[in-house]
Amino acid sequence: LSVTVLISQNRSSKVNALREEADLQIDIITEEEITKILQLLAKLLEKNGIDVSQDAELQSMMRPTQFQHIEKTLEKQVS
Repeated sequence: LSVTVLISQNRSSKVNALREEADLQIDIITEEEITKILQLLAKLLEKNGIDVSQDAELQSMMRPTQFQHIEKTLEKQVS
């Protein structure tokens, strides 16, 4: 019985890891899409005469997220 339980737990662990990876990929795609939407919105605002260049928070949000940097930082924290 214990072997069956261990096999089941191992399979469950693999399924959970795959789900986490899929969630991460979806989150990355979503982040890229939102950044693009913000860039397009800023262009529309500027085209209509609204200056958004002084909005530091918006400018920060429109920069692409450096996922590799975040991943390396997290790996250092875990190690």
